[in-house]
Amino acid sequence: MSERISVFFEQALNIKPISQLECIQCKHKLERPYKEKEYVNKAVDDKCPKCQSPMYVKAIYVYPQPKQF
Repeated sequence: MSERISVFFEQALNIKPISQLECIQCKHKLERPYKEKEYVNKAVDDKCPKCQSPMYVKAIYVYPQPKQF
C-alpha cells in the first residue's frame, strides 16, 4: 500500500463527528461528541443547561482536518 493511501486511512479513522443540540424551548445550542444511532431531529436525553427543557439533534458534522503536506 502506498504511503499516501495509508495516510488517508489514518486520517479517516481520526474523524470525530460532532452533534449540535438545540433546546426545544429556549433554542440554546451546544456541541458534544456524536453518540451512536443519533440522527437529525432525534430527541435526546440531554437537558438544556439554561432551562432544563429537552433537547434534540439539530445537526451532525465534522470539522475539516487541516491539510498535511
